Amino acid sequence: MGYPSMAAALHAAALNIQLNISMRAMLLAFLE
Repeated sequence: MGYPSMAAALHAAALNIQLNISMRAMLLAFLE
């Protein structure tokens, strides 16, 4: 029963990392 929640947590973490990278890229492009 714990596997789907772990997969959901990993998916949320991957989305959070992807959003963080895109936000940082936009910030760097804005600063240049």
